[in-house]
Amino acid sequence: MSLFDLFVNQLTSFFKTYNPSFNCLDTLQNSSYDEDKKVFLINLDSYNGMNVVSMDNVVKDGYVKLKNDPPTKHVPSSVDAFLIDSNNEWYFIEFKNRKISKCKDNLEKKGLNNILVLIDTFKIASKNMDVCFDNDNPIDFIKQHCTYIVVVSEDLDSYSYEQVRSADNLNEVYTPECLEKLKYFYFKDAFVYTPEFFERRFLKKFNY
Repeated sequence: MSLFDLFVNQLTSFFKTYNPSFNCLDTLQNSSYDEDKKVFLINLDSYNGMNVVSMDNVVKDGYVKLKNDPPTKHVPSSVDAFLIDSNNEWYFIEFKNRKISKCKDNLEKKGLNNILVLIDTFKIASKNMDVCFDNDNPIDFIKQHCTYIVVVSEDLDSYSYEQVRSADNLNEVYTPECLEKLKYFYFKDAFVYTPEFFERRFLKKFNY
């Protein structure tokens, strides 16, 4: 069983206690869907069936049910997708079909919210089951193993595309100012790709 499958199984087993219909899996393509513009940011035949954890489902159908005492209408914002590779590296992935300059605060909030959701979830779950998370040193674990990737449309954000391309030519990644705090204080890394570079530098190298 892969580390990704172990994570999914533990998360599903835990949240089904609070929501019997809980399902956290979705496809990469569906996770990249822009409801406003009705387009997929990732539409590649080779990866259309690739499974990811939908963090929207985790938060709305799992975490909110868990914390629903007293009942609340508030739902923490979440990134679109989550993956774990064969080396136990964790990836939070957010798809943005707009300029990064127009959603800077949103990106930072989503990154921090997802850290808190996972820490809180696994802390509670660990009381009754073994979990694939270091509850003794959660912040250290996130700083050592978790990367935040924002995938932005090159058609709608030409500036970011040029920055990503220039960084790639130097075998580096592009971290805009709005992700610098997350990178230096919380995550192992935080950076931007366009769909082209996301496929070339991440998807083609990813193994469950």
